[in-house]
Amino acid sequence: MDVEMHVVLALIITIIVPRITFCSECIVNYSLNCPEGWKALTNNQCLSPISYTGPCDSTISVLKSNNSTKDVEVKKTLEAKCKVKWPCSKTDNDYTRQCPDLWYLKPNGVCSPTYGYSGNCSDHHFSSVEDKKKWSHICNLKWSKSVTSDSTIITGCPKGWDRVLDLCIAPKSYNGPCLSVAQIANKTPDFKKTYSFLCEVTF
Repeated sequence: MDVEMHVVLALIITIIVPRITFCSECIVNYSLNCPEGWKALTNNQCLSPISYTGPCDSTISVLKSNNSTKDVEVKKTLEAKCKVKWPCSKTDNDYTRQCPDLWYLKPNGVCSPTYGYSGNCSDHHFSSVEDKKKWSHICNLKWSKSVTSDSTIITGCPKGWDRVLDLCIAPKSYNGPCLSVAQIANKTPDFKKTYSFLCEVTF
């Protein structure tokens, strides 16, 4: 795909829309082989717990490929078909961060949600740790621990990505859960920390 086509695509997709599912307080961890409570066997087989009463057999096959997005879709299908669920990621909140996951910091010090946020809250200035804890429950927010330090996220695109104006274009080898074109080159460090965590990239 040439640069012009990338730009046209980016006009339609002007902000990150991660293909990631959320549960009540954390991100669903589809990187695990088996549903919550199930035991991993050989040959991509999963064994149900004794308490399982769903419509599927006690042993299900969770096929893996070299495409992480396809693998996630397979697991989502199994969740619906077998009445199971994959567990949520367990991450401690890092309240030293100004804004929560999927939010970014505006120049005026106010945090604003991105389109990836599915809650009902809007712009807010988080004044203290207690304030962040309170709004975490009200707005279903997480302050996940940073996977990349502030000093390494300043400007530009993820490693290996091409930059066109303020757009970042993923290489063909990118198999992460986010779109291959994102308007993130000039986003804030806090925004990029969230993007780095959710989209499995480094800056």
